[in-house]
Parts: sequence; C-alpha cells; structure tokens
Amino acid sequence: MFFLIALKGAGPGDFSKPPEPYLYGFLVFMAVYSLLTTFLLLKGKFNRAYSIEKGNLEGPVQESLFLDPLTGLPDRRLFSDRLKQALLMAGRENQALAILMIDMNRFKEINNTLGPRYGDMALQQIGNRLREKIRKSDTLSRLGGDQFAVLLLGAKENGAMDVADKLLRTMEEPVVLEGFPLEIAARIGVALYPEHGERYDDLLRCAEVAMESAKEEVSGCSIYKSVKDQYTTQRLMLLGELRQAIDDNQLFMVYQPKIHLKSRRVIGTEALVRWKHPKQGIIPPDQFIPIAENSGLIKPMSAWVINHVLNQCQEWDKSGVLFPVAINLSRRSLHDPNLVTQIIDSLDRHRIGHQWIEFEITESTIMANAAAAMKILSRLNELGIRLSIDDFGTGYSSLASLKKLPVQSVKIDKSFVSNMATDKNDEMIVSSTVDLAHHLGLEVVAEGVETEENWNRLAEMGCDQSQGYYISPPLPPDQLIHWLRKSSWCTEAV
Repeated sequence: MFFLIALKGAGPGDFSKPPEPYLYGFLVFMAVYSLLTTFLLLKGKFNRAYSIEKGNLEGPVQESLFLDPLTGLPDRRLFSDRLKQALLMAGRENQALAILMIDMNRFKEINNTLGPRYGDMALQQIGNRLREKIRKSDTLSRLGGDQFAVLLLGAKENGAMDVADKLLRTMEEPVVLEGFPLEIAARIGVALYPEHGERYDDLLRCAEVAMESAKEEVSGCSIYKSVKDQYTTQRLMLLGELRQAIDDNQLFMVYQPKIHLKSRRVIGTEALVRWKHPKQGIIPPDQFIPIAENSGLIKPMSAWVINHVLNQCQEWDKSGVLFPVAINLSRRSLHDPNLVTQIIDSLDRHRIGHQWIEFEITESTIMANAAAAMKILSRLNELGIRLSIDDFGTGYSSLASLKKLPVQSVKIDKSFVSNMATDKNDEMIVSSTVDLAHHLGLEVVAEGVETEENWNRLAEMGCDQSQGYYISPPLPPDQLIHWLRKSSWCTEAV
C-alpha cells in the first residue's frame, strides 16, 4: 500500500496534494523496504520448495511437510519424489529397483469395531514393525489409510520377494492394543524396474495390480503379471478380438487323458479351450481366459465350450469311444442363475447322459461366494453330474467346507506334484491330501505328472488318477483317437 501511495505522490489522507518532503522520503523508504522483504520472503519459499523437491530439507520443517503425522514415515509426496529420483539414477546407471505395495486385510474391521483411535494405534505398530525390517537405504512410506509402500534400491525379483516374505512374516504376529492381541494379515504386490515399467506411474499401477492379485495367493504375495492386468495395451487389443474369435470359431478344444493308476486304463479326459489367432497364432490360455473372466466374455465362451464338447461327445458316442469328459467352470459361470438350465438343455439336445460330463471348479471360485456356489453344485450333483475341486491346495477351502461340498473328487495342483521328487514338503502335501480325500470318501486326481518317478510315487501313495505330459499332452479330437488306439496305456480301454 505504501508503495502505491509513494508512486502516486499522495499521502494517506489526501490524494489531491503532493506529499511533504519528509513524508515523501518516508514513503520511498517504506516502498523499498516492502520490496526487499517481499523478495526475501519469496526467495525463502522458493528455496524451501526447491529443497523439498530435491529431498534436502532438514529439521522440523521437513517433518511437517514430508512425514505422515501418525506414523512418522515418509508420506505419498516424499515417496513419489524418491521413486522418481531413483528411477532417474537407475536409468543412468543401469540398476534395478522394486516397489512393494502393502495392504492390511483386516484394518477396516478394527476401525469399524473398535473405532479410529485403535485403528491409529494399529497403524503405528505396523509402521514400526515394517521399518525395522528394511535397510536404511530403502524407503518405507505410508501412502494413506492402511496402505504402505516400500522402495527397494538395487533389488531384483528374488531379493524383492525375499523382503516381501520377511514383511509378511513380521505381520503374522498380532498387534496388541491396550493389552488385547488382534490378528492383522497383509498382502503385498511387487513390481520391478525395468521389467514391469520404466515410468513412475506405470510402476505404481503395476504394484497395485499385483497387490490385488495377492488376494488369490495362499502366500499373500504376488509379483506383477500382465495377464492379471486389465489395462495393458495387449490385453485391450485381445479383448477387442476375443468376441470375434468366439463368433468366428477361432477357438478350438483339446483333450488330455486321465489314467487310473492301478489299472493303467484311460477313464476320462479333461477338455481345454485354445485360441488360434489369425495373425499371432496360438494364444496361451493364461493370456485370454483371464481377459474373458474379467470382461464378461466368459459366459459366451463357456456356452461355446459346453456346446462343442457335447458335439464331440456325440461324435465319439456314434463311433463307440465315449468316456467321461471334464469341463472347467469359471467363477462367473458358477454364479450364473441360468447355468443349470442351460446345461440340462444342452445335454438333452445332444442326447448325452449326465454321467458322461464332469465339471471342475477351483477352490477360489467356490469360496468367492460359498453359499451361492453350494446351491448350484448341489443341483448339478442331484442331476448325476460329477463334480471335482480343481487346483486343490492353492485356495482357501477349509476341511470343514470340503466335507460339506457335494463333490466326488479333488485334483491336486501340479505345482505340488511336479516337485515331489525334489521337495519333501510338496511330497508331504500330496500324501496328506490323498489320505484326507480318501477319509472323506473322495477320489484323488494328480495333475502335472511328467516323470515315471512321480507316477510310481503317486501309485505308492494310493492316488486314484493322474494326468500330465508323462501320459500325454492335450490333443485335438482326431489325434486323441489315434493315441487311444496306439498307446500302451489304453489297449484294454478301446
């Protein structure tokens, strides 16, 4: 204000008269003083902002601007700045780095039940625990809510997964809130530079995608996989082409034989869908099936699969070589209220007996909505359709729920079977699963049998059926018939 008055040549009380000389000098002095102080103030703010950007600010100002007030950890802004700086350095020096995204599974329950004060106490304990398990050169940040992130400098996949495992183990201990222990589990998503992205926002998004995928992992940890990411360019392109593929019959079925271990006879097959892209050739099922599942295309795809399998069964029946065929049911299909009616109509239309069809359902698919799944499975079971739990051991079903499910068999996941010869823990899991299933009156199918050693060990355990490349890869229908007639496995079956 004084500066404007001086420039106008007027005093505070009268803008029509020139100011007295002493007053004019005073106003000039105040104008200069105002300019100088404004300049110094702006300079200080600029320097502070510059220091914040560079991460060089120290002391109380740094804590108030950079740190989460509850946990004392770097907040999202500081984490973002450090990640950007780390990416620049990693790019210049050809180094690796990793991001761990951490989310608490039961934090909302604590907040809603005990109140925000206890939630804050839990977050403080969690922050302290996690901080003790990382190097000083790494950055642990609370991004907000119950979400934390870790920046690991120089970390590749094995190192990042080791740290994630260490953090998950430290979270297994309950937090104690005023003398009351509470269990809080966590899940962690891992993204790597440069494998999963070279830009700041890409890496964060990949870590978040991996964190969501960790919900389905028994370990609670998942590394980023593009097949789980709905928003990659490749997935969006495949999504656009997949519906056309269904309409144009670019999909086709292959069948993998199942062998009874004692009799060594073929007792059925598993039907598996494949996609022959007109330009890219064979698209792996782990690339297009998740796209179908997440987009809603899984329903028309499932209808296509059931129709083509029953067409094939009809042809086999005419040639006198009919055997049970297992079809995989997706999560969306299982919870479709029209599923049972559609299956009955398809079986009647193709004149195929219900006993020739089996449906395989994963543990995670059932447990996603156990009550609804139980109703559908019970109706299918009443129709005489066999049911099997697929990938057993990788999901969340308890022994109690397994006992209640209307299923006739369980399939042990290939991740356990293939490593039996070298991993005693996997061998113990397989052996225990066989014993458990038999005590519950269920048959056991072992997937991923690739060696004679595994075959013999499964036979010793009393496993009922097996399938895998040791027996045969999945085959198109015509090749399967040729295999049936030539293979020593099934001379008695055909």
